[in-house]
Amino acid sequence: MNENRKIIPIIDCPICGAQDVPLSYEVTMSKGKKTIEMWSCSSCGKVPNILKDLKVKRWVSVKELRELGWG
Repeated sequence: MNENRKIIPIIDCPICGAQDVPLSYEVTMSKGKKTIEMWSCSSCGKVPNILKDLKVKRWVSVKELRELGWG
């Protein structure tokens, strides 16, 4: 895995109010040709409604996430 690839979204959680928190990848689900990925707030563990509630502030790499103290 390329640890410099920016693949992790950083958000302000609309559920718990945590600021600059990374989303945690949970699962990929498929039905027919459609696929969705589920992500949860790393602070509260809840799944925000991405289409209505969420704005991704920026994307970070695994390396940057470690430098921020997550992991």
